[in-house]
Amino acid sequence: MLHGALLGNEKVCIEEKRVIARPFCPCSLLYLPVLLRVMSRKYYFLLSSIACFCSAAFAQFPVTVNMDESLREMDGFGASSGWYTDEYMTLLDASTRADFIEAMFDPKTGLGLTLHRVRIDSDFEGNSQTYPFINWEHEPYDGQFAREVQDAYDPYLMLSQWTPPPWMKDNNSKFKGGSLLPEYYDEYALYQAEYILDLKNEFGVEVDGFSFQNEPGVKSWASCEWTTAQIIDYLKNHLIPTFIDKGLIPADPSEDWGVDLMVNEETAWNDHQLNAILEDPAIEPHIRIAAAHNYGRNYATRTFDTARSLGKRVWQTEFYNKGREGEDNDTIGYGLLIGRIMHNFFINNDVNLYNYWWMMSASGKDQQGLIKMTDDKTGFAVMKQGYVFGQYSRFIRPGYQRIANSNPFPQLGAGVNGPIDTNVTIGVSAYTNVTGDRLVVIAINDTANPESIDLTIVDTDGSIGTMEAWRTSETENMQAVTPVAVTDNEATLSLPPYSITTYVGETGTDL
Repeated sequence: MLHGALLGNEKVCIEEKRVIARPFCPCSLLYLPVLLRVMSRKYYFLLSSIACFCSAAFAQFPVTVNMDESLREMDGFGASSGWYTDEYMTLLDASTRADFIEAMFDPKTGLGLTLHRVRIDSDFEGNSQTYPFINWEHEPYDGQFAREVQDAYDPYLMLSQWTPPPWMKDNNSKFKGGSLLPEYYDEYALYQAEYILDLKNEFGVEVDGFSFQNEPGVKSWASCEWTTAQIIDYLKNHLIPTFIDKGLIPADPSEDWGVDLMVNEETAWNDHQLNAILEDPAIEPHIRIAAAHNYGRNYATRTFDTARSLGKRVWQTEFYNKGREGEDNDTIGYGLLIGRIMHNFFINNDVNLYNYWWMMSASGKDQQGLIKMTDDKTGFAVMKQGYVFGQYSRFIRPGYQRIANSNPFPQLGAGVNGPIDTNVTIGVSAYTNVTGDRLVVIAINDTANPESIDLTIVDTDGSIGTMEAWRTSETENMQAVTPVAVTDNEATLSLPPYSITTYVGETGTDL
């Protein structure tokens, strides 16, 4: 695989440290009169500029995708409504809210999200310290908004808990850690089961996946501390038995029904505590999803292979680029940073699902949401990171397979905390649908130069004739652009500077 800089009529191959002949550039003929007049420094400078432009425009990288070689099933993409459902429900009128939900979840006109992450509120006004614990009268917004989303698009609903109710904790507070008191383990398991059951009974909302603890540890926000021994005790002796008793999960974990249990949503992308939990034979068969976040180091290295070996799905369930609060984040630069991190998670971390943090945030926290509220909080606008996210989420649906592709730049995510390696310019990943007759290729060019990919498609019948294309750049937002012709399984993909483009083709169809 080649990655080179063009110099004159030669191409210097950086990876293989050799020089290969480069075909004559036809653009040079346009400047023959200028060549004959190279009599001064100014014309010499002009020639140098022309040569550089021509070289950049004709830089090409070979990429092969194999539609017959599936690597990982994709479960989808999502974001959270946590903490903002009251604003969604009270500040946005019904029509605007419907438009917002469409912008997030519609697979044709919106970002196409397929997962909705909902927070368990642990401190409703009027809550009881005895069963039934939850008083929905004072805080119905989570359930109401989840109902509207489910009615419109029925995404996978993931439920996460940040902290037990304060009265169950040793610090009597939602915030700054604190631990669940052992005498309340049974009550807390019942509280969590009640929340799931109430969403169905009160609002008709079906919960698909449940995370008993978001980011275990001491945080300034709502949080709770758990040792590994405490997690094992709570899951094995309290939560799992209670969920079985309430009909939320099967007693026989081989049965394919019920709420998907996931652990343990660590703040950083590591599986140390998870692996210890999965060593317990009374817990491991009941856990279906290994989940974690990616804070602390944006370019996370591959892990969770123990979970994969046990047949667990691996999900990245929350991320935004922390530390950029107050900056102007509605830029193609920030959008492509998010795109590079997503690319790395698919290519190097081999995840089944990728979540952003918030769907929509208030002003001042723009980097935390895919969409932001208008300043008067009566409307919304999709941000660049939302459009970049949508270049994946609209086109890669649950059940799609990530497929093998020769990728000259498998570490496009490197450098997100500093300057990008100048040798890392393009990222490519490829996917097929459930029936294997649709190809999706996503290409990122995070440089100031136009780039080009020589794409070769290895598939079952070689009948893809055209690939439609959608692009996000500084001036485009998931905009349909000129389709690309495919001839004898080969196509040329032209990538403008600072852009992400999604190409879609079908076998047996000239789109």
